[in-house]
Amino acid sequence: MVKILKGESFLPNYTARELTELYHKEEDPKAKVRLLAAILRKEGKTFNEIGSSLKYPLTTVRDWLIRHWFK
Repeated sequence: MVKILKGESFLPNYTARELTELYHKEEDPKAKVRLLAAILRKEGKTFNEIGSSLKYPLTTVRDWLIRHWFK
């Protein structure tokens, strides 16, 4: 099982502010939701909290963040 860090350790090459700027510039709705999940993880939220906020299953959120982490 892959451990996805949270807070400042998640996507260490990006700040929460940079992710937020990318979110505001993004036009693709699917990409915006995934960026929002990354922002929430960067803020230290759990997968359950992110899933509840975005109304997506925990496994979906986890899969998105794994893809972001291993790009």
